[in-house]
Amino acid sequence: MIINSTRLLLFTAIYFVSLQSIAQDYREYHKAINKAEEFMFIKGDIDLGIKIYNNIFNSYDFVYTGDCLIAMQMALYKNNERAFLNFTKKAFQNGLSLKNFKKVWYIKNHNFFQKDTIFFEKIYSENRAHYLNRIDTNILKQIYYLFMDDQLEKNSIKKNGIKENNQEFEMRYKPALNRIMNKINEIITSNGVPLDRIIGISQKDLMKELKVNFPDLMDLYLINKNKSISTINRNQLIIQEELLYSSFFFPIIIHYQNLFRKYDSTLLIKQIGLGNIHPKDVAFLNDNFFQYNWGGHNSEKKLLSNTCYYSVGMSYNKLKANSLFVADSIINKCRTKLYIAPIEQDRAKWVFMIENKMNFGWGYNGCRS
Repeated sequence: MIINSTRLLLFTAIYFVSLQSIAQDYREYHKAINKAEEFMFIKGDIDLGIKIYNNIFNSYDFVYTGDCLIAMQMALYKNNERAFLNFTKKAFQNGLSLKNFKKVWYIKNHNFFQKDTIFFEKIYSENRAHYLNRIDTNILKQIYYLFMDDQLEKNSIKKNGIKENNQEFEMRYKPALNRIMNKINEIITSNGVPLDRIIGISQKDLMKELKVNFPDLMDLYLINKNKSISTINRNQLIIQEELLYSSFFFPIIIHYQNLFRKYDSTLLIKQIGLGNIHPKDVAFLNDNFFQYNWGGHNSEKKLLSNTCYYSVGMSYNKLKANSLFVADSIINKCRTKLYIAPIEQDRAKWVFMIENKMNFGWGYNGCRS
């Protein structure tokens, strides 16, 4: 369905006033993103989707960089240069590096980008400080230490050439993990979940760019590689910058494996509303916890009675309707509680992006796709 120009203007005017009145409630932010993508990928009205994206980004200072990249590529798809520039500025203000900007296939191969690459370097330099100034460097330093602590403790050790057994490992690692989680809990209580909004997007040389006289991850690796009683591999500290999210929180939580005993749904919904955690981050951690603890595909009855399954993150086996061990209707009922679009809408978006060679796999394990 294509909305005529009069209805489009009326709709966007009402929607803009609505967004301004509720900002900065990020539950409404995610609902609005879902609405923009519904128009784009379900109703086929990309122009209206672009307008909604523009209103969202005007209404919120912090936005998720992956959302900017979706909007940027769709603006180029419609040859809307003005919208593309607005979305690009917003992405630079929220952590997109010039290096990763230039790696996006659909952008770098578009005529608009190719005709004046120096122009985008100027825009980047004008907007980067906005992002850097938002980062809480004190919390960022704490998270670096906690992440490094976990990475040093999680590997097995040898005593007199004999590798510790599982019981010895648990006795050593569990207290360390509890100590780390207690520190994480203190940060969440005082400041919120330490992800993109608070500590920025993971970057291998972020500390150097911030000029805070603090080691980056590889520096920490070099400092600790010969001091640790366990063997640490440098690959443990390599950052996948192109996934555009803060990567330190997730490995710790996954190792801990009971986030949902420590933090009830009320706390997590509040953190979503504050913009401190993405709904699909919560959904991924829930799905991962369920599969790890309850046996995955063999636990459908337990799933239906005791928890939710959200099926976030794109994989080809998810493209077909009702292709998972839980019916789409159950998945969508769960998704609604976390302000996540129906899985049919995600599928339509995935297919469109794949067919047009666009980037869309953001977040831990691509969970924000």
